[in-house]
Amino acid sequence: MKNRLLLSILALAFFTVGCFQVETTTTINKDGSAVRKMDIAFPAAMKEMLAMGDKSPKIDMENEGWSVEEKTDEDKYHIIGTKKFAKAEDITDDESTVTLEQKGSKLIYHETFKGKEAATKSSEEEEEGEEMGDEMIKSMMGGLQYTFILVMPGKISNSNADKVEGNKATWVFDVDKIFDEKVLDMHAEAAIGPAIGLPFWAILVIIAVVIIVVIAAIVKSKGKKQIPPPPAPEKKKTEDPKTE
Repeated sequence: MKNRLLLSILALAFFTVGCFQVETTTTINKDGSAVRKMDIAFPAAMKEMLAMGDKSPKIDMENEGWSVEEKTDEDKYHIIGTKKFAKAEDITDDESTVTLEQKGSKLIYHETFKGKEAATKSSEEEEEGEEMGDEMIKSMMGGLQYTFILVMPGKISNSNADKVEGNKATWVFDVDKIFDEKVLDMHAEAAIGPAIGLPFWAILVIIAVVIIVVIAAIVKSKGKKQIPPPPAPEKKKTEDPKTE
């Protein structure tokens, strides 16, 4: 199930004491492919509990084709997953919808995330179908912070992100934003060249053809240079008969 990973992550917020952080970095390539990296940070004290139980998102990530590594630094335990997508649109699942569109020299990324719906669904799973009020869910997920980072293949010219630096846009959502906005909307426009969709070898072929055409034109123009005409023959002097 596509949304199983997200639900397992959100469900852990019910058992987390302290700050629970999820940082997702999506890198868009010029050919329209994408790489998504998800860094889930727990309090270090939860490491042993996650290893013993069946609630670790590590298992769900591996089952869904993510490459997963673990890291511990200071007071945080990190589960870091990375996954490549042939098309950015393939990131789309039950809670998120991703589109990538090129208009002229602009590349437009748009993602919507049904944060409240996902949080509500995960709470119902943990409470075996029992409905919970928004305020109760918010209080139980109070330490959750979700950061979304987008890296585009060109400088970002327009975005609704909280922060933009060159080709990187960053959004930060806490529990209040997730519930108040219901559907989180993230979009960014970047200026790029017209080569999106072409493989690298095709770009090299185009460059080579252009170079050959330019060289041929230069050689042809040199061959057409006018050759100066030969000098006119000298006229023979005729003798005057009167002088004889």
